[in-house]
Amino acid sequence: MNIEYYSVVLILLYLAGVTALGIVASKRGKEKKASDYFFGSRDLGSLSLGASLFVTAVAGMWLVGAVPGVNILGVWYGACVVIAALVLGYWAAPLYLKSKVLTVPQFFSLRFDNTTGLTLSALSILFYVGVKIPLLLTFASWMIERVLGWDVVPSAGLLLVVILIGLYTVAGGFVSVVRTQKMQAAVVLVGSLFMAAWVVIEPSVVPQTISSSLFNGAEYSWLPYVLGLPIILAWHWLADQFVIQRILATRNADTARRGTLLGAILIFVGVVLFSIVTYYAAPSLLAGTADSTSTMWFKGLGSVVFLALLMASLASDFHSAATLFTMDFYRTVYPDSRDESLVLVGRLSTTMIVILAILAVSTVSLVAPQLIALLQQFQMHLAPPIVAVFLFGMFWKRTSNRGALWGLVIGELFGAFDLAARYFSNADRLNEGMFSWLASLNLFAFGIVSLAISSLILVGVSLLTEAPLQKRVRTWQFSKEESVRF
Repeated sequence: MNIEYYSVVLILLYLAGVTALGIVASKRGKEKKASDYFFGSRDLGSLSLGASLFVTAVAGMWLVGAVPGVNILGVWYGACVVIAALVLGYWAAPLYLKSKVLTVPQFFSLRFDNTTGLTLSALSILFYVGVKIPLLLTFASWMIERVLGWDVVPSAGLLLVVILIGLYTVAGGFVSVVRTQKMQAAVVLVGSLFMAAWVVIEPSVVPQTISSSLFNGAEYSWLPYVLGLPIILAWHWLADQFVIQRILATRNADTARRGTLLGAILIFVGVVLFSIVTYYAAPSLLAGTADSTSTMWFKGLGSVVFLALLMASLASDFHSAATLFTMDFYRTVYPDSRDESLVLVGRLSTTMIVILAILAVSTVSLVAPQLIALLQQFQMHLAPPIVAVFLFGMFWKRTSNRGALWGLVIGELFGAFDLAARYFSNADRLNEGMFSWLASLNLFAFGIVSLAISSLILVGVSLLTEAPLQKRVRTWQFSKEESVRF
């Protein structure tokens, strides 16, 4: 077993620091109000919001290889993320805050109906628990095995990480998650800055990298990428509980605007630094044998940055999925539940998600590379129908409840069909016709097609069904005459 002690020392120091911070912050999580546990008493400041948005929003994109690198597409990616963050702060955040909702699906329920909202909630929980968390754990397993040299029991270190995240997330809820993310944002920024300077000054420090073919989930043909990237960013920044929960926890709209502006600046700086590093090394610093002390310290620093991104993203996934289950499903069945019951259900559901993640740790080594590639592509299959429903609901008064529901459901079924086509593309009997065409379609081009199909279904069904009540449409647009308290 070739363990690189430099990396181990840095990682253990980081784990000790972030866990201690999370446990200390969890003392506030012992309060019995649901608003404390799920939204930190709605007292999130601009600095905390900006740091949390930075480390969580970019983490998932970086870890699945969606940043093209140092080229014109990398510039486009950075520009789109910054624009999306500003749209969130200056347009969407005031709407979410004024609505008084607790989740994004409840926001959809205001404009349409509970069926549409609950469908979105179920899809989001499925994405977090069934796709994103296993994907992050798989990448972490590869990092532990190939960077640290734990080729015999890579799951042991990963199991420790998941347990530590679960410990402070279950105990402290939103407060622990966000406070640790402030530390993780500092680690990522400072670490990326040192690494970028290091590779520019001393390129020889970069280790010999292995093949990154397993990380080719995104295809960077320029036109589909330019047109398709805004679709996935619109979903992630405007209609994903993962991000919006931070907006719902802010003090007011002004705090949200300042926080998202700070987040946009941090994201721009982070993308630039990360692109410089990836110009010289593989995206997640999966490396071969180190040949110098300097190289081993470089890999250790890269491992800590990777781990900070991983832990920030996993903690948010755990807490966001638990919030959706508690507020959208449990609270629907038991509308008169007291705060104590909601907090208990939140902790229990978070614990169950952590247990599922622990079980996933033992199976990540068995996952086939082809399945990993499909998991990377899943968000592009999930996002277009949600974006279509969100945008038409906001800007077209004639969008009906049935139109929204059918557009969402048919769009997601089309996405599932495409995933099946890509998975079975090597089968002789299926490698023809529609299956063959979909399997060969550029990923971002598919997102454009999916958005178009979902929009057509939504418009067609809306025109053929009863128009929504004008009172509900006015409520959705939040006129000065009336506002809704969910």
